[in-house]
Amino acid sequence: MSRRSFLLAGAGGLAALSAGVLPKAPGPVAWQEAGGVHRALPEALLPSACGECPAGCELLLRKVGDWVVGVRPIEPKPCLRAYTLPQQLVHPDRIRVPMARDGGRGGDRWTALGAEEAEERLASWLEEARGRVAVLVSEDGELASRAWMRLGAALAAPHVAWEDWVHGDGPVDAFQEATGWARWTPDLAEAAGVLAFGFDFLQALMPPVRTQEALKQWQERKIRPEVVTVGPRLDLSSMRADEWLPCRVGREPLVALAMAAMLVKNKGWHPSAARLPGFDALVAGLGRFDIPGACEQAGVQVGAVARLVEYLADRRWLCLGPRRRLADQRPVALLNALLGRVGEQGGWLPEPELRWKSGAHRPGPAEAVPAAIAGGQIDLLLVYRANPAFATPEPARWRKALQHVRRLVVFTDVYQETARLADLVLPVAPPAERRARFVSVDGGQVRVREVAPVMPAPAECPDPLDLALRVARRLAPKLASPMPTDAEALVAELEVAPAAARPFTFSVPEWTAPSYSAGRFHLLLETPLALLRMTGGHLPYLISAVGPHLRQWWETTVEINPETARELGVADRQLVKLSSEVGTIHARAKLYAGVPPDAVCVPLGLGHTLGAFAGKVGGNPAELVKWAAEAERPLWTQTKVNVEAL
Repeated sequence: MSRRSFLLAGAGGLAALSAGVLPKAPGPVAWQEAGGVHRALPEALLPSACGECPAGCELLLRKVGDWVVGVRPIEPKPCLRAYTLPQQLVHPDRIRVPMARDGGRGGDRWTALGAEEAEERLASWLEEARGRVAVLVSEDGELASRAWMRLGAALAAPHVAWEDWVHGDGPVDAFQEATGWARWTPDLAEAAGVLAFGFDFLQALMPPVRTQEALKQWQERKIRPEVVTVGPRLDLSSMRADEWLPCRVGREPLVALAMAAMLVKNKGWHPSAARLPGFDALVAGLGRFDIPGACEQAGVQVGAVARLVEYLADRRWLCLGPRRRLADQRPVALLNALLGRVGEQGGWLPEPELRWKSGAHRPGPAEAVPAAIAGGQIDLLLVYRANPAFATPEPARWRKALQHVRRLVVFTDVYQETARLADLVLPVAPPAERRARFVSVDGGQVRVREVAPVMPAPAECPDPLDLALRVARRLAPKLASPMPTDAEALVAELEVAPAAARPFTFSVPEWTAPSYSAGRFHLLLETPLALLRMTGGHLPYLISAVGPHLRQWWETTVEINPETARELGVADRQLVKLSSEVGTIHARAKLYAGVPPDAVCVPLGLGHTLGAFAGKVGGNPAELVKWAAEAERPLWTQTKVNVEAL
């Protein structure tokens, strides 16, 4: 779709969603209709920022007259999501004014409110529910998101949480277990090489700009670092790697453990590892490890693993792996420690953490909120820029809980599944239309970067940071604990927790094969960079960037091995049904030899139930993933499905 066609599509506004019930977007841009008149309008490149992830990448917006029509990157270049800003500003799904539910929850009838009326309603609800409030925030790097979490803590909210997104992290739980420090980041830029176990790091690793900047620095080196991937599927990182070592689904950690045992057997560890606590016991334990048996279980050749271990011992590669079960993370963390890549340049580095000096709160698990609502502990849930009714495992749990919470307030930029269940919806304008403050750590100090708007926000669209501070001032006499009521004081309350960790403590990992839900095929989930954190599915530019290796866009696809497809009687591009213990979705089959015969792969982020462009174009694979309440974790990588041709 061309930009002209997209802008013209905005003329219908949100009528495409709700038959004119929601406030309408503006009509087509005047200079687009004028046939070249825009060339006479003033043009400028103005500094701004992307607010799609915590990186808050700086960029330049090309403004012609009163309209933003393009994006120019600033080094380091942002990822492709930043280039959607012109689409975001005129999108027909965009929320431009506060809205109050009119009718039953989950319907599409709304009443537009003025900004002052919406603020009055929100403040009175928070005052009434204090002590029984939950706050769920999507981490976007802005001071505004932290302000709403801080207000939740001041209201004695029993649950204040960041939106859970484990797909972009590495084995940080295992590092925390071994060192006591929770926040870790891989130093890709200085890595001598990369060995990735079932981790499509070129797409998934957060934030994306850090990965892109590392790749740029690799190109500037005289000797480019090598990349090897181990996993069951030929993903995009494997396609760009120097070597891909296929293995059975879920057995990547077993390969990592076999490599660790080979390093110990060959005395190929780094000298720094021998000085760490528990090293002697580790050597003794891994000396008894059955390397041939592990390789047979994983479906890999012992010789191929031995060859990679020689590279590891000589070059000390950085080892990456996803944040799965703790038992799956430990072998990858152990490899890094044996190679001297924990707490050192070119390896995994402890990352400083921003925290409140008052100790007001530490973010808790978002997945505890549905149970708290069911248990009658929550009267009001405030959701800031998150969409748990779509972007969580087994989202039906959230939808059920949201139907029963007394009051639901949602801050969002576009109309989405969680907003549809809300009592009050408040718009969030992009940084291009408001003064945004991004908070980060620079040189051990709190850094605040302010971004000025390049165009005005809609008249009734409140600034989320100013709104949080005004509500805090109003509720100050009745807050359970003091809260700063201006931006400068809020920043002053932030401090940097030093990134200190004790030495890595060695132990022999005990790995057992994961248990899977019922079904015939392993469900593999791709995390496309275009739909980072399962957001952006409403933007045509991003939808068209999903699955470039399949050449199939605008619909949820499922990768099926050609041998499996023949057995099932499924043809390429045929519609199929995927079913698991907890849900069923439809998807378009794409025959792909890069997925093993006993598995299928679906991208996360498509399958919305509403939207001018995103709605009804396939299924949401999160509906297939079970939340294991007894284990307090989602079975993202332990789900099996059945496939049926339609």
